[in-house]
Amino acid sequence: MTDSVIAEKHLRYTQQAEWTKPFRNYLLRRYSEDDKIKILEVGCGTGAVLLDINKDYGKRIELLAGVDIDQASLLYAKNGQCVNLAHVDGKYLPFADSCFDMVYCHYFLLWVKDPVEFLIEMKRVIKAGGICAAMAEPCYEEMRAEPVELYGLADNQRKKLYDRGADVNVGNKLDLFFKEAGFNAVEFGKYQEKQSDHDFIKSEIKQMLFDTHVGNFRYNPNVKYSYSVPTYFAFAEK
Repeated sequence: MTDSVIAEKHLRYTQQAEWTKPFRNYLLRRYSEDDKIKILEVGCGTGAVLLDINKDYGKRIELLAGVDIDQASLLYAKNGQCVNLAHVDGKYLPFADSCFDMVYCHYFLLWVKDPVEFLIEMKRVIKAGGICAAMAEPCYEEMRAEPVELYGLADNQRKKLYDRGADVNVGNKLDLFFKEAGFNAVEFGKYQEKQSDHDFIKSEIKQMLFDTHVGNFRYNPNVKYSYSVPTYFAFAEK
């Protein structure tokens, strides 16, 4: 993976991290300000979410760790001042039972074949009363895009992600996955969607072109665009 590609990925991950920041703050505010908490991200990528958590909550964190199977992403994260990173498969976390206060993933479960298997392993390393969270997972079967030219590009992106192994409809299954992993009282919901904000639309078109390697779509500021892919979250206490 070239430096430019990994840097482009980090920009995307940083944007996604900003979308989910209010939910992340909601979870972290459940802990007392006097607590020293231990947090783990499974599938941390380039460290975008870890860096944001450290910036806002670093003084309250005893341990902030991340794991990923992509070596290039981890190297980028390390260069970005992320620490406590491990190059491992999230199915086999190198941590003792019941050692973290919160374990989360972020746009991650869509890329794994058995989300329940990963959630069970995440649950193993969480302390009693600690939180497991899937902070964001998409559901492309609920995608909406207008006009038809934009829908065609968006649908092509969906197909490309599917061809790369993604479960493009994982989002609305999170509740079921958490329950199958043994969690009770699962909080499950959907983010409020952006649809027609010009900056958002232009950013999403850029990502669609990046994912599909199509270069013949041109954004027209005089056209009314609308686009959304519903994104779901879920969390539960152990």
